[in-house]
Amino acid sequence: MRLGIIVFCVVILTSFAATSAEAQLSVGPMVGWMENNDENGIGIGGRALYGLTDMFSVDGRLSYVFATDSDDDSTVIPLEVGVIAQTDIGNGSAYGGIGVGYYLYDLDMPSGHGLDDSPEEFGYYLVAGWIKTLESGAQVFVEGKYTNAEFEERSDTYYGSGPGYYYYGWTEVEGGLDGFGINAGIMWPL
Repeated sequence: MRLGIIVFCVVILTSFAATSAEAQLSVGPMVGWMENNDENGIGIGGRALYGLTDMFSVDGRLSYVFATDSDDDSTVIPLEVGVIAQTDIGNGSAYGGIGVGYYLYDLDMPSGHGLDDSPEEFGYYLVAGWIKTLESGAQVFVEGKYTNAEFEERSDTYYGSGPGYYYYGWTEVEGGLDGFGINAGIMWPL
């Protein structure tokens, strides 16, 4: 199912290029830092920006985020799509927007807990930034972003029974993305 969702997102984003001769699709890499629940994370990924008008664009993102402060190897792959509005300011453009995402977690948890090590969760993000088009046509950007995509996993485990009782225990894990970050990158028009 994960591969299907990734393929679907890529097809949707690349199909924008064929919808209008006047519209512009720009793609490129980005890097970022995020503070999440008192831990730091680093992300790498790609961004596609499809200009619908001079003011509005569709914003697509695919990233890989990993924790830098903890001893575990937990990661998350955000697949995000949103809408941004931009206005020219000075020698660049300021923008702001909102989007939704599908977040694929890979958690580093001990075995035997009965929990899903790879929960999937829907979430949202808010973004504000600045973008500048260079003489070469490339666009550089820097932005602040808030992301919320939290999950809660619970596993009930049957431990045994005796005369007139059953003994159950459970394991519960809460986590996910809930914090602010900074991203920067470069995109080229196709």
